Amino acid sequence: VDEETITKLESIFSESLLLAALDLIDCEGVIKYTTPWGRVHYEAVCSQGTYLVHPKLGSDSTLGFYCPCPAFTYTVLVAGSHPMCKHVLAIRLAERLDKCVERQLGLDGLAFIIARQFG
Repeated sequence: VDEETITKLESIFSESLLLAALDLIDCEGVIKYTTPWGRVHYEAVCSQGTYLVHPKLGSDSTLGFYCPCPAFTYTVLVAGSHPMCKHVLAIRLAERLDKCVERQLGLDGLAFIIARQFG
């Protein structure tokens, strides 16, 4: 990422949020799972936990994305002080930079990921 892009991103996101998202990408913590039927799922893996992030909820959603992490709940949904958490930002940046760790995911794997997140 060049300096001009970083400056533009810092005008939207706090420096700490941006650095945390970039660190997540550098540590290969953004995983993109693709199912045989073409569905894409993302996980953000960081020191605080693993989060199944939903960046495309559909056109009827006001946010368009969701992360189950506590920071998303408080800073995005409750306080409205941030446009997104570091996990969502990392996934969006990793997609644009082609830096996602890509893995194939079958039905059993998808069930495991969902059970781990919500179980």
